[in-house]
Amino acid sequence: MEKWQDPNVIALWIAISVVFVVTILLFVIKIMHSGYKRMMQANLRQARLQVEHQKKLVETGLLAQERERTRIAADLH
Repeated sequence: MEKWQDPNVIALWIAISVVFVVTILLFVIKIMHSGYKRMMQANLRQARLQVEHQKKLVETGLLAQERERTRIAADLH
């Protein structure tokens, strides 16, 4: 019987192949996870910037209304 046909050699190559495939899968999962995490952080940052912008717009609108009310009140008195 040739050496490569020995059941121990076949089992060894199967084990090596399984370890290799699992290592590659773990590496791919790690890369995908880090990309997903980076994408979620960018989305969260963008959402925070939008909320901050909306707050500034509301504040500016309220200040303009208050100035207009003050001006109208001064005109009436």
